[in-house]
Amino acid sequence: MSFVAPRTCTEVTTDARERFSSKPFTSFRDRPAFVMLGDPGSGKTTAFEEEAKELGDDCMFLSARKLITFSPANRLEWRNKTLFVDGLDEVRAGQSDARTPFDAIRARLDELGRPRFRLSCRSADWFGAADRKKLDEVSPDSSVAVLVLDPLSDDDIVSILSEHPDIDHPRAFIAGATSRGLGGMLANPQTLELLVESVAVDGQWPSSRKETFEIATASMTAEHNSEHTSVGNPFDVDQIKDAAGRLCLVQLVAGCEGYASRQRHPDQEFIDPRRCGIGDLALLRHSLSTKLFSVDETGGSRPIHRHIAEYLGSVHLARLIADGLPAGRVIALMSGEDGFVVSELRGLSAWLATNSCTARPLLIQLDPIGVGHYGDISDFSLDDKLALLKSLARETSAPGYMFAAQAFSDLAIPELVSVFLEAFTCVDRETEHQSFVAFLLLTLIDSHPMPTLSNALYDIVFDESWWPGVRHSALKVFAKYCEAGFAATCGLKPILTALHD
Repeated sequence: MSFVAPRTCTEVTTDARERFSSKPFTSFRDRPAFVMLGDPGSGKTTAFEEEAKELGDDCMFLSARKLITFSPANRLEWRNKTLFVDGLDEVRAGQSDARTPFDAIRARLDELGRPRFRLSCRSADWFGAADRKKLDEVSPDSSVAVLVLDPLSDDDIVSILSEHPDIDHPRAFIAGATSRGLGGMLANPQTLELLVESVAVDGQWPSSRKETFEIATASMTAEHNSEHTSVGNPFDVDQIKDAAGRLCLVQLVAGCEGYASRQRHPDQEFIDPRRCGIGDLALLRHSLSTKLFSVDETGGSRPIHRHIAEYLGSVHLARLIADGLPAGRVIALMSGEDGFVVSELRGLSAWLATNSCTARPLLIQLDPIGVGHYGDISDFSLDDKLALLKSLARETSAPGYMFAAQAFSDLAIPELVSVFLEAFTCVDRETEHQSFVAFLLLTLIDSHPMPTLSNALYDIVFDESWWPGVRHSALKVFAKYCEAGFAATCGLKPILTALHD
């Protein structure tokens, strides 16, 4: 999709529970320093690239990994510039509570004389007030703003679809996705593109995020990148996709940018593809020539998006586990000294939970937030979903907890209504339980109606012992899902009408 929608952001206040009104991203240009948070594929990198392009020579766009890897003393082009640093989450290595790479970024900014900077990070990997305080120490004015990248608006989605050659009727496409429960994929630029790609294959709609990725990546596997010259295809789609998964897996684990081509010598950023452990160089080269990979001006090939790499890498890893590789050993190697999955591999591990029934129970216990936020839980068994809910109840103080909540709407099913009722009617009002109930209410926002919860929701609304935010969320859910007749009999109709207005 060639159209790039101008984006808006919402600033988060210092207590991380209230927000300012949404504003165009460009309106934050005068801020000395800020962090942009967003989900995978939400457009953080594109927004940074577009803004950097607008500012021209006054700024420099670079990855967080590059900032850490290279000494500022040898990078004079970084001096006296506004730095757009992309991908904090991709370098948070998990050791000692993920502080090592974060402190390395702070050290680099300090060495550069505390320049103006913009830093992007996945929402679930942002450590809130602790991170903000540490960045305040290296910002030009000792203050860092935190912005959340807003989802695409309805008008943005229509504009993007209108530019796509495979979409004749954008609003009909939107209606089709919404009616099939895929509406949540529309507001994210990457998943929107993948959804279009998957439907364009044969006109059939996918049933889930996983199937969307599966169909779209299979289609891209069969198409060559325009930057490459193809001389025929002696390999079948499964071979190419598996090799691409291997390439993506090694790239993620090694922490490199991608792979060197015939025109580029291997180095620290772009490694020799033969290092990935597949002896058939022709197959590797062919996989790199598909639309699953892009080529930069130096001839280096990288996955078209990190989220695509995480999905493909997980499919390959799930096959290795199915073939006998111990899942426990794999997950141990993906974990840091603190025993948790390292931040830069959370997307990979989440998709592994989606694609491997063997690894899933271990990952549900280890990183329940990542499993739902970065992967797809729609096809989990009832036992898996129950286990996930129980794990989430223990994670209320984890970074990114509330940011991730709406990704768990597939847990709000009639078979698990007793879990919701138990939480909503519990007399516990400690912080941990209030947070868990707030999380559950957010999962209900985009879920199917669960009228069985009506009485419990009603009680929460009028119970002053709950946090105001919890009561407000309960009212919103009540307004959206409960029967209108019930609302009228309870005297809530005027409140609901005002809320909708």
